[in-house]
Amino acid sequence: MEKNGRTLSREELYELIWSMPATKLAKEFGISDVGLGKICKRMEIPKPTLGYWRKVEVGGRVPRKAKLKKLSSKGQQQATIRPAPPESQSMKTIRKAEAIPFPDELVAPHRLTKKTFASFNKAKTDEREILLSRNKVYLDIHVTQDCLDRACLIMDTLIKEIESRGFKILTIGDRPLKTIVEVDDEHIEISLDERVRRTDYKPTAEEKKKYKERSWMLPRYEHHPTGNLSLNIRTWQAPRKKWSDGKRQNLENCLGPFIQSLRETASCIKSAREQHRIDEIRWAEEKKLREERERLERIEKRKAEKLMADANDWHQAERIRSYIQQVESLPEISLELADWIEWCKKHVSQIDPLNNPETLPLTIDEHSLYY
Repeated sequence: MEKNGRTLSREELYELIWSMPATKLAKEFGISDVGLGKICKRMEIPKPTLGYWRKVEVGGRVPRKAKLKKLSSKGQQQATIRPAPPESQSMKTIRKAEAIPFPDELVAPHRLTKKTFASFNKAKTDEREILLSRNKVYLDIHVTQDCLDRACLIMDTLIKEIESRGFKILTIGDRPLKTIVEVDDEHIEISLDERVRRTDYKPTAEEKKKYKERSWMLPRYEHHPTGNLSLNIRTWQAPRKKWSDGKRQNLENCLGPFIQSLRETASCIKSAREQHRIDEIRWAEEKKLREERERLERIEKRKAEKLMADANDWHQAERIRSYIQQVESLPEISLELADWIEWCKKHVSQIDPLNNPETLPLTIDEHSLYY
């Protein structure tokens, strides 16, 4: 596969997709078979049905090859397929991060865990059943009552492991406090949340009857706590921002990769800051060049305007001179007319730019360019 990718027409990819299994072809392109399927969908290329290549392999009755139909207005005629970039070493490190032993129960809780437990004592809940505290919540936790013990155990284990590695745990802000991990002098915000599923509210028959004329008083949604927890990195530079309970993993087993990602996030923050510094220098230089270009364009515009104005004045002066000559050729000229002719000659002398050659080159007042 070429390093910069391979450009194929719709017809070429159609022939290839029917010449070998998609998994094999995708491997040659350096992409996944799912990615190849998306390309075929965009180019409106029919693919062999499930079991097609098995029938070819065993020599059974093979379905007829689907025809390549005319491309619609939304279809794509050609595509450049580039191999997927190799997984970075940092992401490999995150995936292979050390496993952290997880306790069965809360023992010698961290001071922030104690304060968080206390703040949720007899706490009210919002419409999603998420606990709300009247006091400061010292750890950024958003869960229902049923998940509070488990959430605090996870966060307690996490912050102890974080501090054992020399990082600091800070609480910043006010109601609620943000939980911040300080890694290599960089502040990274984290939180623990429970996923709450939302569905449209379905009123009962009695509610429909009662609120027939006041349907706006009924709630719009129902909320269903799932018990699924997630650890989040709320810093936009993070290479990965969320670890959650799933079918194959529990959040308790994700603490090692999560801590490793904090290190990677700190490095990304530094890189982003350096890139922003470089960008600001470039933006300042581009702004300086743009302003100079605009200044020169304004000067050219003013010069052109002055040129056209002088040319118009000269043409007007020539027309007036020609008219004066015709007036002077009259057989009789009164004293009043003679005085008027003299005034006309003075006026022409004033408006003719050639009588004042020192004013012909335009002297630019820089301040006037902006007004």
